[in-house]
Amino acid sequence: MSTVQGQFVLYRALVGRVIGAHRGRLGWQQPQLAAHLGINQASLSRIETGQSAATVEQLAVIAAALGTTPGALLAEADQAGGMLKSRGYKVIRTAAEAPEDWKPLGAVVLAGLLIALALSSQK
Repeated sequence: MSTVQGQFVLYRALVGRVIGAHRGRLGWQQPQLAAHLGINQASLSRIETGQSAATVEQLAVIAAALGTTPGALLAEADQAGGMLKSRGYKVIRTAAEAPEDWKPLGAVVLAGLLIALALSSQK
């Protein structure tokens, strides 16, 4: 299967968008959740955009703060990845899996795409 315009999505970005979506549903801003987690807002931003991956410990604390489990967050990321794959995007676990000239989807584009996919699957 060819990818849509050669677009790749890092799995950690999917996990980050799921975290951001949960945070948003609770009506929390990044600084609120970051303070609750004991990290700075910039670190949480990097996790939510996929620039860095949450550690296992961070994922457990984040999930607890959001009232869910790490497994549920990862299951949502897997579901989103499946939807993206069905649209021709390639979901990769590490940047090493991508060609040298890869261009990951930006966080805003990824968030918009996931929202559109979620809305279209509800119809």
